[in-house]
Amino acid sequence: MSDSDYVRACYYYIRHQLSHPAAFTCSLLVLDVPISGAKHEHPTGEDDEVRKTALEFMTTLSESKPGMLRSEPAWVEIVVRGCLEGMGEIPEDDTEAWLEADPAEDPTDDSYPHTYEHSLDRIACALGGQAVLPPAFTFIPAMLASHDWRLRYAGLMAIASIAEGTSKVMQGELTSSYPRSATHIRACGTLRASALDSSAQISSRTGKVPRPIFAALIPALEAPEARVHAHAAAALINFCEGVERDTLIPYLDSIVEQLLKLLNPAATDASKQPKRYVQEQVITTLAMVVDASEATFVKLCSFLRYASIMPLLLNVMQNANGPEYRKLRVKAMECAGLIAIAVGRDVFRPDSRTFVELLMRIENSPADPNDTMLSHFLIATWAKVCQALGEEFEPYLPVVMPRSSASRARKPTSRYETKCQAFEMLLIHASTLNARFGPHVAQAHPRPLPSRTSGTLTQQMVTTTFSQIINCIRTESDASFLASLFKCFLHSMLVIGGPQAFAPELHAGLLEVTKRQLQSLADKRKARAAHLAEDKEEAMLVEEMEDFALEEMAKVLRTLDPNHPLLIAVSSVRELGLHLSEWDGEDEGTAS
Repeated sequence: MSDSDYVRACYYYIRHQLSHPAAFTCSLLVLDVPISGAKHEHPTGEDDEVRKTALEFMTTLSESKPGMLRSEPAWVEIVVRGCLEGMGEIPEDDTEAWLEADPAEDPTDDSYPHTYEHSLDRIACALGGQAVLPPAFTFIPAMLASHDWRLRYAGLMAIASIAEGTSKVMQGELTSSYPRSATHIRACGTLRASALDSSAQISSRTGKVPRPIFAALIPALEAPEARVHAHAAAALINFCEGVERDTLIPYLDSIVEQLLKLLNPAATDASKQPKRYVQEQVITTLAMVVDASEATFVKLCSFLRYASIMPLLLNVMQNANGPEYRKLRVKAMECAGLIAIAVGRDVFRPDSRTFVELLMRIENSPADPNDTMLSHFLIATWAKVCQALGEEFEPYLPVVMPRSSASRARKPTSRYETKCQAFEMLLIHASTLNARFGPHVAQAHPRPLPSRTSGTLTQQMVTTTFSQIINCIRTESDASFLASLFKCFLHSMLVIGGPQAFAPELHAGLLEVTKRQLQSLADKRKARAAHLAEDKEEAMLVEEMEDFALEEMAKVLRTLDPNHPLLIAVSSVRELGLHLSEWDGEDEGTAS
């Protein structure tokens, strides 16, 4: 029988044993041979594919039948041990290839150890920490203490791989793993990168970053290998998200200084040319550091000289023009915008014109259909510049508003994220510029409005706006969004001067759709009461959202008239609810 037939036979055999756990456990033993550990010589190409096929089968089965397989210790131990041992089978030539490769084009990604690493991640997420953690940490401590650097590497990457699926039950193991990771961060090459990945995952899952990790991380930014630079910068993002700001501050000077050296190594050594993927990661990390350190970055800039940071980013925006630089350019835009907000208008003002001109040039450059990031980052960066400049941003609105209008007017098949982002940008512009945004309201409005030169709202604009909200209320079936619509209606009504500024036809339209929604909510609650066997938790959530909608509806009615007759109807519909949360309280009281 060939190896392929062997794997296929195992598949059909095990599939037919799914209803017989005892026989199923015994059948696992045959799969231990093809996937066992690092004592075997590295397989040939054909054997390698067979082992990957067997591994994928076991991983997929773990994902599709997790409940059954958790109760089969033999299965879990075999597949976890096989993954750990397989991760340590690293050919020496792969090490050099990995260190030299761009992460996006890594030729070792499909190699045998990486396949096992990805499978271990999937298995941990499928089976959970209670099942995977005991067999994993039966082997991981010994691997971390091994004289073989490949097994130490595998142990570190295993911690990173299983952290997501087992974090709820492995807090103790993760915390105790920090000193081991910190030790290996001071190692070299591949081992150092794996320690960085492991520490980053531990940080994400525990929400803690011990000081020794920061102390070990900063030298990693000075490592001789570019790939380690990228891993160290990426790990910083996890650390900034998982650490208190007061813990970050003592290391902020050194972190930013090292990031700037990586961004522009020629400043200290003209012979050094930065790797593009390192620059992309460094700029992404710098943006995160700025965001996480908040006002502290302003004080930091006086030490590191703001003038040494912004020109580097503007230079990237100006010269990163080829398709291979798409990511680098948009990341530079994002980072520069965040720094502009952090340092404030007075510091940013000397660079603001250059920054805006570069954005305009990028905005007006020929569209690249393969660039899916540019539109998103342009909208977001314009919003950041607006926040940084405040009222001084008004002259640039004629440039920004057309893109916003085009994004909001996209067809339904277009990306909803872009539409949402465009509306969020409008909110930032309006709240930042206040009255200065008035002359641009007509351009921002979802329906065509007559041209005007004043900064005030016209009656037609008011009528069109409220008619749109009323039409949305009429057809809305989602209770949470219905609550938002009534809230929007109330705030908009107060802006124009209250109920007295309300046209009679709008008042009548509002009452008509309110009655319609009250009837709809009443019908839903009556139907729900007739089917008490449905999911109680889901019913409680739906009822809670409906109560929010009824409360916002009542606020609008009370603003129109404190004794409005429809307020009685609102109370009546509320009483039709199942009040399941109150039932739970009564049940607990009875039980006690």
